[in-house]
Amino acid sequence: MSARKLLIVFMMTGVAHAAPDSVPKAFPEDPGDRFSIHFQATYVEQDAQAFRAPYSGPNSLTPKTGRETVDATLFLGARLWSGAEFWINPEADQGFGLNNTLGVAGFPSGEAYKVGRKQPYFRLPRAAVLSAFQPHMHNRGKAMCMEAIYPDIRADSARPGPARTETINCVSNYQFGWHITYPYADDVAPLLPAGTIIHITSWHDNTAANKYNPNPKNWVGSGQRTIDEMAFAWVSLTYLDQADFERRVAARNK
Repeated sequence: MSARKLLIVFMMTGVAHAAPDSVPKAFPEDPGDRFSIHFQATYVEQDAQAFRAPYSGPNSLTPKTGRETVDATLFLGARLWSGAEFWINPEADQGFGLNNTLGVAGFPSGEAYKVGRKQPYFRLPRAAVLSAFQPHMHNRGKAMCMEAIYPDIRADSARPGPARTETINCVSNYQFGWHITYPYADDVAPLLPAGTIIHITSWHDNTAANKYNPNPKNWVGSGQRTIDEMAFAWVSLTYLDQADFERRVAARNK
C-alpha cells in the first residue's frame, strides 16, 4: 500500500543593508551604514490524499489530511559607535506536521520538527538570562503565564523535542489599571539554554463576573482601543555566550 503526499513550501527572504560608497554625502553619516536587517519566513503545507488504511495508530498517517507550519526569523543589527554593535535574532514558530509530526507522517517537513503548538512562540537562538516580565492586556485580561519549554539534549533522545516544561511566571490576578513589571533577583533569574521555547498563555474574562468588563454583551476582537482586547508580554533578557552560561549554571548548582 502506498500513499501520495503533497508538500508545498513557500519561503520569503529579505535583506536590507547599505554598504559604504565613495560618493560624498551632505549628511555626516548614511543610516544604511549603521543598520543591517535580514529576515526569512517559511510556510510549509503538507497534505495526504485519501487511501485505504486497514491499520491505524498514533504513529500512522491519517488518510485525507493536511497541516501547515509557519516560521519567521529576523536578524537585526546596529552599529552603536566605533567598536560596538548590537544584534538581535528572534524566531517565531507555529503549526504541526501531519498527525502531530509523529511517525511516518512527519518526515517530509523538516520545519515541522521545530514546532508543535497552536499558538506562535519564541525560540531562543542563544543561551539567555531573563531579567523581567510584564503582562499586558486590556480590561478583560484575567491572567498570563510564561513557561519555558527546554530543548531535549539527551544523548539517547530519539528526536529533538521538549524534554521538560517549567512555569517561570504566572500573574493570576491581572488588572488593567496596574501594569506591574516583575523583575527577577540576580540569584534566581532564569538561565535558559539555546533552543529553549518561551511560551506565553493569556486568559480573558468577557463575562458579567468581571467588574472591569465595559459590556459583557458585546463581541470583542483584537484592537488598540481599551474596549478592544490584546495580549502580549514584555520580557527582558540578555543573551549569553556558551562559556558564560555554563559558568553561571555551575555557580547556581554549588
